[in-house]
Amino acid sequence: MFSIAICDDDKVFCMATEEIIRKNYPGSEVTTAVFLTGEELCEAMESGAYFDLILLDIELGSTNGVSVGKTLRDWLNNQRTRIIFISSKTQYAMELFQVHPFNFLVKPVEEDKLIADINVLMETVETESRCFEFQSGREHLRISYGDIIFFESRGRKLMVHTRKASYDTYGRLDDVECEAPEEFIRIHKSYLVNDLYVHRWNPDEAELVTGEVLRVSKSHKKMVREYFLKRRSL
Repeated sequence: MFSIAICDDDKVFCMATEEIIRKNYPGSEVTTAVFLTGEELCEAMESGAYFDLILLDIELGSTNGVSVGKTLRDWLNNQRTRIIFISSKTQYAMELFQVHPFNFLVKPVEEDKLIADINVLMETVETESRCFEFQSGREHLRISYGDIIFFESRGRKLMVHTRKASYDTYGRLDDVECEAPEEFIRIHKSYLVNDLYVHRWNPDEAELVTGEVLRVSKSHKKMVREYFLKRRSL
């Protein structure tokens, strides 16, 4: 099941968007919940509600979508929920990067663009639910790819870094790269990084949400550029 939250202070827009989603996904595979304020959405998430995607208006009266996004990423420590910002204005581009949005759609939202984004994210969530299986000491572990921040090669050893802990095993980073979801980007001979957990990219470094900074090697800069060109074309 794929869950979507629609957060906008325009009730008519919320109802129309909900109807578009129901029309395109008539079964029970997609569920929706409507919130007319950012405060309502934040309270629901603080109480344990989880959404795979939030369609989030930027201008929400007493609060705004960027603040809601920061609450999700920083206070609730949630990097997995995707955010698509929605607005009739386009001047927010730089602010939005702070919360790592999947996309930005301009009102009135075109149905085909919205559904295309949802389809991509449904496939991504399904892929992330796959697990990486490995032996660490005497333990056999299965960790969802969506919970892995990055893989690190240290000689013959492979480090699996998650938000909760890091584990060591034996293996080749090349082999892991072949099996990992496409959101994992090879930025260095020693690093395979989950884009979901990158707070800021620059040509030479990837700053992770954990505060760690990993170097992008000269030989992998082209690969990183191609990844972002592909993302922009979706």
